[in-house]
Amino acid sequence: MEAYITNQSIINQLKPIALASLITTLGITLLWVSNQKELSGQSRYAIALADLLAYSSKDHVIEKNAINLALLGKEVIKATEVDRVVFYDTDNKILGLVGISENGPHYTEQIVADGTLVGYVTVSLNQKAFEKLPIVRLVLYSSLLVFTITLSFFFFFKGNKNTRTSIPIVSVPKKKNVPAYCLFINIHNHFSLSKHSKEDALNDAITMAAEVCAMYPGAYFKLPDQGVLVLLDEESITAYESVKASWLLQKLLEEIETTNLYKFFLSTCMYDEKPSETSDQLKDSFTKTERELGLRIASLTKGDAISLSKSLFGKLTDAQKQSCQLLEHPVLNDLTKNQNIYLLFRTLPEEETIQEQVNMILGFKSD
Repeated sequence: MEAYITNQSIINQLKPIALASLITTLGITLLWVSNQKELSGQSRYAIALADLLAYSSKDHVIEKNAINLALLGKEVIKATEVDRVVFYDTDNKILGLVGISENGPHYTEQIVADGTLVGYVTVSLNQKAFEKLPIVRLVLYSSLLVFTITLSFFFFFKGNKNTRTSIPIVSVPKKKNVPAYCLFINIHNHFSLSKHSKEDALNDAITMAAEVCAMYPGAYFKLPDQGVLVLLDEESITAYESVKASWLLQKLLEEIETTNLYKFFLSTCMYDEKPSETSDQLKDSFTKTERELGLRIASLTKGDAISLSKSLFGKLTDAQKQSCQLLEHPVLNDLTKNQNIYLLFRTLPEEETIQEQVNMILGFKSD
């Protein structure tokens, strides 16, 4: 009888705890379902796969063995989660490409051998493969969570029945003020375009920016001031690689046979988070005045050059700086408060490499 009363007492204690844990679990489950894209393991899967490919492909990349890279890529895209694998050398020349991916997402990893950068690998995922959560696994995890929380609360309250404790809560702030490269793209002739043509021009720039961000980690946004902003990870690429990314985007827009005129201005900035990990919405790091200034400077760029800010120019090597020219314009000093702006044109070796990348991207998109 005494044992029965004890058991009944335990059950009575467990009931409210079980109810509380069930409510907690339902809340977590709803949160999980509503944020399944972030919680489905997509990012972890892609990063782990890219790391593995970077390690296993380094010898083939060094030897520029396109056949073995293609075979390796074919094995990888057999998985339903992967749409495309691309291998590049340090000049971003494509060494091997397997598969097709229209929208991504795309994840790029450096290929390093004995401490030396030898190339890059980009993994493009099949978004649809991560859109649905396995219901059986969700139910199993939810049940396990109910059981675990119930027992945890029971033993906690049993052992601390007459004791009150204070649990300190430490909040970890999200990393802010991340250095990035910012590329302003101005539709130079937007005043002469109809509303429909203006929107097409923006969409063309966004589409090509997506292709560039598949090769150079970053993000892209439409600006309400008739332009596009591309942010590139400063942690992932060098200043000159950001220039090459700008040249690639410039060349892509030249090749799509449009009458739109695009002008480019590349600078540095601090952003609220890493561009390649940001959401689809532009943060408040850029004020309207700053956006307008970036687009205005871009509009002053001459010919098919890329204009560079003083801060970006300062990150180039001495040899790269010698290829730059000072941009001169009557209104420039007022706009930049007497800070120099530089011009950089594509060189012949870079032109050949960029043209190969353009042919690959546009040829792929036309298939």
